[in-house]
Amino acid sequence: DKTTVTCPQTPNPLNPGAFITCTATYVVTQADLDAGSVTNIASAGAMYGTTPVTSPPDTVNVPADQNPALTLVKSTTTTNYDSVGDTINYSYVATNSGNVTLYPPYSVADDKTTVTCDQTPAPLAPGASFNCTATYVVTQNDINNGSVTNIAKATAMDAPTGGPTTPGPVDSNEDTVTVPAVQGPGLSLDKSTTTLNYDSVGDIISYSYKVTNSGNVPLTPPYSVTDDKTTVTCPQTPNPLNPGAFITCTATYVVTQADLDAGSVTNIASAGAMYGTTPVTSPP
Repeated sequence: DKTTVTCPQTPNPLNPGAFITCTATYVVTQADLDAGSVTNIASAGAMYGTTPVTSPPDTVNVPADQNPALTLVKSTTTTNYDSVGDTINYSYVATNSGNVTLYPPYSVADDKTTVTCDQTPAPLAPGASFNCTATYVVTQNDINNGSVTNIAKATAMDAPTGGPTTPGPVDSNEDTVTVPAVQGPGLSLDKSTTTLNYDSVGDIISYSYKVTNSGNVPLTPPYSVTDDKTTVTCPQTPNPLNPGAFITCTATYVVTQADLDAGSVTNIASAGAMYGTTPVTSPP
């Protein structure tokens, strides 16, 4: 019932107890692999005079070596990131790398984001692929950590939903992608005074220094301001000083006769903090 059989026509006659050997070949199909075996039924025929003589049927079953498998390749076109809210775009290609057909639902589990998968082609023949996509929004922790690494795994089913066989999951390998952060420590200084002018030796000029983390990574103490005219006092909290946060340092200066003679007091300051073991200094 599966193939065409070739039989020798000798000996003639075929005496009681004698036999002939017939042969056939059958080419396996994808349906045979999916079914798990090939079973075929045969019966032999000869003649007794003008009367056909037919054997009882005989059956042979050959099992398939089924190897369901799924291979995932994950990628991104995002080369790096440097700001909170940056978006990393991910692509996932899951290929049926086994020898049996797979079925929806198709999915990818990613430890950092939710993935959307095409549900076609359905079914998924060996060698065919389905595609998925996802995005991830960068957080401050991702910048602090220096990179985002995430792990993903694809899944398809080994039987169709609603069929005679209960579907079971076929999982892919885990694939990992790492996107590096561009870490840019920075510090800015805004110096001001409420003292509009002076007219006497001993007058006091009060200074305020707003020291802001203008980079994209946290900075740590010691916080300082170096001023060419006076000594500046800086708080050492908060620790760390997160991007966008600031501290306010203060100082005073006592006017001298030379300042009155010069007509003004101009001073130059720059702020400092640490990024790990690296000093960070503001522009003056």
